[in-house]
Amino acid sequence: MVSPDGRWLRVNEALCHIVGYSAEELLRTDFQTITYADDLGRDLHLVREMLDGKRTYYELEKRYIHKAGYPIWILLSVSLIRDEYGQPLYFISQIQDISERKRLEGAVREMTSSEQERLGRDLHDGLGQELTGLSLLAGAFATKAERLGSPLAADAFALSDIARNAVATCRDIVRGVSPLTESQGGLVKGIHQLTSRAAEIGGHTVGFTATEAVPVRLSWDSRNQL
Repeated sequence: MVSPDGRWLRVNEALCHIVGYSAEELLRTDFQTITYADDLGRDLHLVREMLDGKRTYYELEKRYIHKAGYPIWILLSVSLIRDEYGQPLYFISQIQDISERKRLEGAVREMTSSEQERLGRDLHDGLGQELTGLSLLAGAFATKAERLGSPLAADAFALSDIARNAVATCRDIVRGVSPLTESQGGLVKGIHQLTSRAAEIGGHTVGFTATEAVPVRLSWDSRNQL
């Protein structure tokens, strides 16, 4: 149970175990004190909406700071109890430790990114180089056949075109599976490039606009996954 200004009114043993504080220590403070700084603004915004009557319930993934100093991910579910006149009395908060789930999600994203990077490198350094060599050889063969007046010249040039298209296709595949690093322009530039390619391939008008002045507050893993 939490007061409208954020002070702990009643806590149970489970919460004490999650955050590492005793009940007496928590009751002398408020939830703002142990909330991770980057997560506090969103939490307070939702609290204000509840007090203003704009919502009756909210659920939020956020971080607390354990007494030992490290962050803990929790799933917070909050409802507001009012008196008979509609005045806020206290919040009822249900708090679930999801740190292990977050750790596993991060591990999966990291493995996915590593696998993408490996596959992209293999395609570029292996198949891509071989196709480039084939394209150069086919082009040289077609030019030589044309100079000699060979009836195979037309077929040789067709082969050269196919080889060049194969190189371009391989590069598109590499771009599609390689992680989107900041050196490649980041998330917004990546989406611009994607829509441009879609327009070229599909023959349709495709547009993308981003308000780039607003920072994308996502981790590298999340931006790459997106």
